[in-house]
Amino acid sequence: NITIADTNAIDYEIATSFSLTIQASDGTNTDSQTVTVNLTDENDTAPVIGVGQSFSVSELASNGTSLGNAIATDADTVGSLQNWTITAGNTDGIFAINAASGEITVLDNSNLDYDTTASYTLKVTIEDDNGVTATETVTINVTDEVIAVTPGQSFTISESDPDGTTVGTVVTTGDAPTGFTITAGNTGTAFAIDASGNITIADTNAIDYEVATSFSLTIQASDGTNTNSQTVTVNLTDENDTAPVIGVGQSFSVSELASNGTSLGNAIATDADTVGSLQNWTITAGNTDGIFQINAASGEITVLDNTNLDFDATASYTLTLSVGDGVNTSSTETVTVTVLDEVVTVDSGQTFVINENDANGSVVGSVSTSGDAPTSFAILSGNGGGAFSIDASGQITINDTSLIDYESASQFDLLVEAFDGSNTHSSLVTVF
Repeated sequence: NITIADTNAIDYEIATSFSLTIQASDGTNTDSQTVTVNLTDENDTAPVIGVGQSFSVSELASNGTSLGNAIATDADTVGSLQNWTITAGNTDGIFAINAASGEITVLDNSNLDYDTTASYTLKVTIEDDNGVTATETVTINVTDEVIAVTPGQSFTISESDPDGTTVGTVVTTGDAPTGFTITAGNTGTAFAIDASGNITIADTNAIDYEVATSFSLTIQASDGTNTNSQTVTVNLTDENDTAPVIGVGQSFSVSELASNGTSLGNAIATDADTVGSLQNWTITAGNTDGIFQINAASGEITVLDNTNLDFDATASYTLTLSVGDGVNTSSTETVTVTVLDEVVTVDSGQTFVINENDANGSVVGSVSTSGDAPTSFAILSGNGGGAFSIDASGQITINDTSLIDYESASQFDLLVEAFDGSNTHSSLVTVF
């Protein structure tokens, strides 16, 4: 019969079995064999919480965020660890521990702030099935989340928005902001920013799309300890708030012989606005006798009525123009229209044929001209003693048929001159 002699020498955690060499004797002979005594484990050892455990948590962590699991061991193979508890150090009840798993989580982040408390030392306990407990401290370090202005932010406003208009709210990450400042780019103090990061228009007079299409504001945010800056872009949309401007010193020319509908060209105007369109071109003065007209949409100047278009009467016109953009009307501006003097020209190479027996007064032909309209004609030479005459319209007739004799001369080379009231021109006209 094998019995326990000293129970203090039996410990499952040291050895799970004994290999006893048993010798038996019958008084004469002996025999030995190994006999194994196996031990069953009992829940007789206290759990042990790992020393020096530490965790970290962002000061911005949301409720429910897991920090990790506290670790404990138990040499026993029977029983289970249970009833994890935070017994001290949980200021403001920020943390919780799962009773079964030991997972530490954020329970209430209201007072989780690096600037207030940078670390916590929590005292935690664990027990086994027999109610044996262990206690140890774990450290929770709070991570300082430095404020940062989110890069690449942009907002859009109209150049005509009034003072007080909200431009947008600057977004930050990290620690909560305590204040904002515009440190650069705020030309004319056009904008203001409040402690919450709301940008508003401070002076709409400093905002003009025609001067600058955007502002690059340097925004600095502070969390009470740290600052961070980023550029925030405010884009402007153009409004039709500027009157068009007609180009100064524009001039055109037109022949005094131009037909109705003849184009002189387009008047030019500019508008600093990118919205709206030039329209309602108008001649407001200088259009004597209604000779010219202007296309309301394009600004093209054309001849409307050429009846009184005459260099000798008026050599130039000064037309006063205006143009609109749908909202605004330009100041008036003058353009000059120069009338080109078209000098009369007797067409060259003209010939007429008559019979040497044609009677006095017979029509030889009419001299053609180009350029200005002739007011009179004259035969300067070649007229054989006055054989022909010419009237004010350029019609040549036989003046003295006795001077016309084929046997004496088979042709007459008449030098015909035309006069337009200012200029003369002559050319040979042949009569066969």
